[in-house]
Amino acid sequence: MAILIDTSTDWSRRVITGIRQYISTNDFWHVFIGSRGCEETLELPVGWQGDGVIARIANLEMARRLEMRASGIPVVNVSAITIPGAPAFTRVNADVAASAKLAVNYFLERGFHYFAYLCLNGLE
Repeated sequence: MAILIDTSTDWSRRVITGIRQYISTNDFWHVFIGSRGCEETLELPVGWQGDGVIARIANLEMARRLEMRASGIPVVNVSAITIPGAPAFTRVNADVAASAKLAVNYFLERGFHYFAYLCLNGLE
């Protein structure tokens, strides 16, 4: 299994922690996680022959490289970012609209009338 997720944000470290917790109960996985920033290129190692990829696919270049290198291998995208023209990988992520509704209701029920939401690139 390859995990192509940067380690520079709290969000990505929590995703990796969840994967690590799963691995601890399923010892048939062999995983190496190296520190990587969100601007660094994340790609499969030369000669890698694994069973699947979990990746935060954040740009078209990465998506196309994965499509070529991981042909026939399951790829799961954990990013909610929509990339026009990118291959359609299986996606697992939070329901952003449902999360926003929960947050709005929370603040409205407590009498707040003015609040804001900061949207990630590509999510509206």
